[in-house]
Amino acid sequence: MVIMGMAVWLLRRLSLSPMATLGIVGSLVAAYAVLVGGSASILRASILTMYMLLGRLARRKGDGVSSLSAAFITIVLLRPLDMFSAGFQMSFAAVLGIILLGDRLRSLTRSIARPGLRKATEMYGITLCASAAVFPVVANTYYRASLVGLLINPFACLAAELLLPAHIAVLLLSTVWYAAAEWAAVPLLWLQRLFTEGVKRIGNLP
Repeated sequence: MVIMGMAVWLLRRLSLSPMATLGIVGSLVAAYAVLVGGSASILRASILTMYMLLGRLARRKGDGVSSLSAAFITIVLLRPLDMFSAGFQMSFAAVLGIILLGDRLRSLTRSIARPGLRKATEMYGITLCASAAVFPVVANTYYRASLVGLLINPFACLAAELLLPAHIAVLLLSTVWYAAAEWAAVPLLWLQRLFTEGVKRIGNLP
């Protein structure tokens, strides 16, 4: 979604047609899915992205459950054994939790007067909805589930959303100015290690 958002933002400034935007963004998403191994979660996100773009092109109103169901059916048709993997189940459970509980959460947070606090509460709550939906799958798969993780996951997701665009920016910078990219990668790698080590330590709590 981050890659799609960045690409669509850039292509809009170039005033390309919707069909050209669909083709370029679709190619980028497909290339990224292949590059990172095409796991169930990546395929789910990629297919949902393509359905979203197709919906915009056809000027049709989107429906979260329908799009998620279409992605589910597409993946099961292509790779039926994926539905028995924990990654597949957790990926779809997380998105389903966001779709089913997210709107109810937004209605509860509308009463918060401060926009910044309301947005932060929404973001934390939506990620909490995803974590809660994944909780039964995690418990069934690994015979343990972290209650601390329910509280920490929203912060971990926010950190990941900040780190991913930064990594992409350094990668793009390396194509035009390698020395500057090497310099920029030093603090970024330090933050990445800090994030990974923090997640591991929290995951090992009783």
